[in-house]
Amino acid sequence: MPGKLEIDVAVPVARAVSGDKEVTADALPAGYYATVLHNGHPKGLQQATAALLAWAEENGIQWQMDGKRWAGRVEW
Repeated sequence: MPGKLEIDVAVPVARAVSGDKEVTADALPAGYYATVLHNGHPKGLQQATAALLAWAEENGIQWQMDGKRWAGRVEW
């Protein structure tokens, strides 16, 4: 990967929580989400993501982006 990668880690919770100096609490924006399930070694994650992006392009899906940042994207 030629550039920097900035990620946010999402954890499902039963109720809203507060953040602190090290943790920012937030919520995913409302909307429709595409999902892909990868079972296997983490080395296969890049290929799984590429398959999802190819599917979206083939189906005319436009991701909600803020510049080069995803408006909402979660991996777990």
